[in-house]
Amino acid sequence: MYPQAHIPHPSSELDHPAANKFRLLPLRKIWLPKGLYTILPVLYIGLGLYAISAALLLSQWTWIIPYILISGIVCLHAGTLIAVMRRRNRKGYSTKPGA
Repeated sequence: MYPQAHIPHPSSELDHPAANKFRLLPLRKIWLPKGLYTILPVLYIGLGLYAISAALLLSQWTWIIPYILISGIVCLHAGTLIAVMRRRNRKGYSTKPGA
């Protein structure tokens, strides 16, 4: 009836070395500079407080306020979580249950 179109195999597109490099990019470890790594929780908490205060003071564009509030809460939570995890690790607390 109808001629079948040639559909290339998905792996044939990834045979190029550059394609393999970009395919594995999300799996690479990223090392932040020490100064940025140290102040990362403070940046997250500051960004969260800024977003929440901006959402509370925003008088126009009411459709975006819930998104800003959610972003602020997520940033506050992430910053607090990172700070608590680092503090526990420095003090030698075990994060494993029952240990």
